[in-house]
Amino acid sequence: MMKRILPLLFAAAVAAPALAQSVPFDMSPERRPADIRVLPLGLPVPQAPDAAAVVPEPPEPARLHLVPPAETLLSGEIALRRWSLYLNADSPHDAELHLGYQNSVMVAPEASRLRVSINGMAVAETAIQSPDRVSDFVVAIPDGVLRHGRNDIVLEASQRHRTDCTVDSTYALRTEIDPARTYLAFSDSDGPRLAHVEDIRGLPMDARGQARVAVAAPGLGEDATADNLVALAERIGLLAEMPQLSFTTSREIGEDFATAELAVAIGTADELATLGIDLPDEVGYLPVSRFVDDPVLGPILVVGGPTPQAVERALADWASIMHPRGGATETWPGTDIPLLASGGSIDFAAVGLRTEQFSGRRYAREFDVAVPADFYAQSYGEAKIMLDAAFARDVRPGSRIDVYVNDQITTTLPIMETGGGVLRQLPIRVGLREMRPGPNRIRLEAIMVTDADETCVAGTTASETPRFGLFSSSRLVMPRFARIAQRPDLSAFAAAAAPYGGAGGPVPLALDIRSPETVAASMTVASRLAAAAGKVIPLEVVAPETDLATRSALFVAPAARLAPAVLAQAGIAAPSESGWIADEAATAAAVPGNVDALEEWRASLENSPVRRRLRDLGETLQENFDLSLAALRLTPGKIEPYAPSEADTLLVAQASNPAGNGTWTVITAPDAAALGEGAAGVSEVRSWGALAGRLTVYSAVGGTMASLPALGVDLVPTQPWTIANVRLIAANWMSAHALAYSLLLAIACVLLGVVTLALLSLLGRRS
Repeated sequence: MMKRILPLLFAAAVAAPALAQSVPFDMSPERRPADIRVLPLGLPVPQAPDAAAVVPEPPEPARLHLVPPAETLLSGEIALRRWSLYLNADSPHDAELHLGYQNSVMVAPEASRLRVSINGMAVAETAIQSPDRVSDFVVAIPDGVLRHGRNDIVLEASQRHRTDCTVDSTYALRTEIDPARTYLAFSDSDGPRLAHVEDIRGLPMDARGQARVAVAAPGLGEDATADNLVALAERIGLLAEMPQLSFTTSREIGEDFATAELAVAIGTADELATLGIDLPDEVGYLPVSRFVDDPVLGPILVVGGPTPQAVERALADWASIMHPRGGATETWPGTDIPLLASGGSIDFAAVGLRTEQFSGRRYAREFDVAVPADFYAQSYGEAKIMLDAAFARDVRPGSRIDVYVNDQITTTLPIMETGGGVLRQLPIRVGLREMRPGPNRIRLEAIMVTDADETCVAGTTASETPRFGLFSSSRLVMPRFARIAQRPDLSAFAAAAAPYGGAGGPVPLALDIRSPETVAASMTVASRLAAAAGKVIPLEVVAPETDLATRSALFVAPAARLAPAVLAQAGIAAPSESGWIADEAATAAAVPGNVDALEEWRASLENSPVRRRLRDLGETLQENFDLSLAALRLTPGKIEPYAPSEADTLLVAQASNPAGNGTWTVITAPDAAALGEGAAGVSEVRSWGALAGRLTVYSAVGGTMASLPALGVDLVPTQPWTIANVRLIAANWMSAHALAYSLLLAIACVLLGVVTLALLSLLGRRS
């Protein structure tokens, strides 16, 4: 038997190479079998010859974005941006910093640098050399730099022009940070996780600078649920203090839960049971505010209890982790802004400006200070910068120091000396016309021109010899100013939620609780108001039809859901008279020919000789004497109802209530969808700060905003009556009403003459 088997085996061995050569040569990549399952006998499971291997990809590192789109530009020879980042106790501390940037072609890479420091420690520095595309700069953050709680991040750029040495060339030096490619990447794929309610302070934002909160409330549409939703939004807004926070609501777990930065489920135990998520056992008999880990959706904040009252108590328990602000205001980007309540001075060192020497042509540094919501000194007030500085011998006359308040130039100090100089507590007067309630940004620019700038040679090394030095002992001195609230005043509303931030009792919030979009919009507004006020405002949800004629109130609803009397009181035209036409009948009534004819009549009247002369007179008074035609009125002008156009997404208006003893603030839009979109846009920190006057319009196209000034302002006392405050109030009022002041002065002169004549008639000897 073996004799027959051995020849067969030998023949098979000889034939194997020939058979192998008959198979075509394969250049495809070598295949690796997938996870091999082992049989009990130790033999592998046979694999199909064409079975493709499934190689699991490593999880993508978690990202924590740092920069919102509004803070991305570094302009000039020196520029600085400062933010803060909150990390909870469970956050991993090993991370990489990813920085995406692109600079203008005029930036010289050999002499321009970009630096990043965290908590006072330099962690990255690179040459600015990416004019044609966005480049990524990645650096590992050293151990011990990141910490639990607040982390201060400073991004600083020093830039030099390639070919030009003039002051004008410094405005071409620009580096743009890409928010989508600027983040912290953690080696742990989960990254910072929300595990406790206080971790909401570290709520992340997306690449657009937004933080979205998705809320599932099965009881949506009920009064008690609406009150709890608004209270929830206030607490999240107060804890997170994000540059932009927006809410969405639904009765069940929606698709937005998977992409939102924070997911919340709120309601009674029976309501929460319908959502299909794991719930804490005690939610059926105790108030609960706790994160639960869902295997699919991740962490979900559960706020619940056996009854709506228990849910309210669960939210009230957040008071132990919320700390109302006192003498300083802290807004995004998380820096402490000193509040000047009524006069005083503050050193530059206290506002983040350090002593430094500058060898370029345009030195620029800025800082923030805040004034209270009842600030009343725009028409007469004047602050001073007591400047400690020095300039070099080669600085020519014609150089200058400029001071800007909220991006508006207020003072120019020319330098006429030669041979250099040292400035010790030099007073620079700063008008307060551009000051507004809340945070204000003051920028100091020093334009230093030398003879060397005229002989600039391309490619030469930048001079390191200082031309200008600023010392941190410089001070901003604010005089005592009048304090009294104005109504209407949307700037105070944006700065400190005035007058609702100081309300003692519940503030009515009128909205349609049956509309998820309207409820979400009201939550977005409430979160921003709480952040502005620095505390939770007691808001009470009521129906839009509620009679609020004698109370201060907030209205958040589409225009069609607001009563005509509310729109008229706020100075808003009815939807049928504007671009917010709600039905087809009203659309048909708006005949294009009639609209064109009206526009032609309006244009002809605007271009009449009389109106042109009045307009020229107003421009002359404004330019030469800093007077407006409104200041020459004895009585306030008539308020014409504002008719919003189709391009207007959201409208915010404020006025006195019909009884004259309170304030109405109306936030409205053409429909519920636009209301939610507009509320999310206005809640962005820069847009919110742009609210002003009696009415502000927001357009989602381009994010533009426009305001109408307040006419017929009422003064509402906020401080005890004192002679000093009354004198300051009178000074500002008379400065704002020049014609009335002139008439009062003339009447006083006449009375003085009459009294003098009467006294003289009683004295002396009659002849």
